Amino acid sequence: MPQFLNDLFGMLSNAGPIQWQVAEQLALNVAAGGSTEPNVDPLDRVKFEEIASISARYVGAALDEIGLMTPIDLGSRIEVINRASWAKKSLSAWKPLLEEIGIALSATPIESGASKPTDEQDLSNAGDMFGQNLANFSDLSNPEALGDNEMMFKFISQISQMIAPAMLAMQIGSMIGHLAQTSFGAYDLPLPRVERKGLIVVSSNVTTFANDWSLDLESVKLWVLTREMLMLVVFSSPHIDKSIRELVSAHARGMKMDADEIASKLQNVDLTDPSALESAFGDPEAMFSGQQSLEQIWAAESITAGIAAIEGFVHYVGHSIIEKTLGNVSLLEESLIRRRVTRSEAVKYGETLFGLTLDQSNIEMGEKFISEIVDLSGLDALANLFNSENGLPLPSELESPELWLDRFK
Repeated sequence: MPQFLNDLFGMLSNAGPIQWQVAEQLALNVAAGGSTEPNVDPLDRVKFEEIASISARYVGAALDEIGLMTPIDLGSRIEVINRASWAKKSLSAWKPLLEEIGIALSATPIESGASKPTDEQDLSNAGDMFGQNLANFSDLSNPEALGDNEMMFKFISQISQMIAPAMLAMQIGSMIGHLAQTSFGAYDLPLPRVERKGLIVVSSNVTTFANDWSLDLESVKLWVLTREMLMLVVFSSPHIDKSIRELVSAHARGMKMDADEIASKLQNVDLTDPSALESAFGDPEAMFSGQQSLEQIWAAESITAGIAAIEGFVHYVGHSIIEKTLGNVSLLEESLIRRRVTRSEAVKYGETLFGLTLDQSNIEMGEKFISEIVDLSGLDALANLFNSENGLPLPSELESPELWLDRFK
């Protein structure tokens, strides 16, 4: 049997819901593009800190007008980091949410036409059995040779259930690594994070975006820092944090692995090539069953509605701040809309994994919701989003803001 299979089954003998070491190694490798990434220029750090102090004053004044308290000194702590550092921090920051998904998947029966291995089946014996099955084929890289053997398909279906923690780890690592290549800060994927004591900014990504769109770099830095500060304030609300975490957990409870789809993917790769296996495991479609429970559908719609409202709030307040400081920002906003519309597959997979859909239509609905709230009841009504338990709108309320306002009369 190939050595890498021995190593794989040895690793699985201590498998938990997610193989965190696998996820981190892949995330760091993808984030850095497989090479050594330089540290951030100290002068760039200083410039970000200077702009952060300006942004913090405007953000603080805007929140005071709404009636929201800032939980921390917004400009006091900012980390300007590279992509690999972002990947490591984000994997740690999202670990509780990701563990919810891993635990839910490990506790849920895997959908498969093949029988699940018995508890007594030893993984090392399974590895030997896998090697013996592989030895029956003269050309291991020929998918047709494997595909014609029904017994082999069933066997791979069984093995796929064992390697699920490593597969999920590879998908998570790949997602976070690719997110690191484009994310500006902590909240490009707007979700609760463990650390909420300061800002993080990926300097190289901000610079790349400004250069690609021929934008003034200092203006982009101001926008990024303003958005990150507002997102930090939003997710520092215990009500927001609790609501989103509970919805992500509810969405996770409806997730199921599709062992037959995994087996089908594995049949189409060279099983002796670790890189081919990694590629197969990195495909989101190779992991989950397409069927959704009613609870999962409700949770996904509720997460999307809540995050859309949060995005709408951040845009409403952030836009007013940027206009006051920069004047006409139409080119910047057009560039940001195009960036969102063409969001990467990693962002889309992250949304799918956590149960939200942030396409342009949902973002615009969130912006419209916030604008109508202000028109109907004034700026101070927005404080109910963060200061009230269950303050985030339901999907029906996102479309009809007056229904949301009725709850606080």
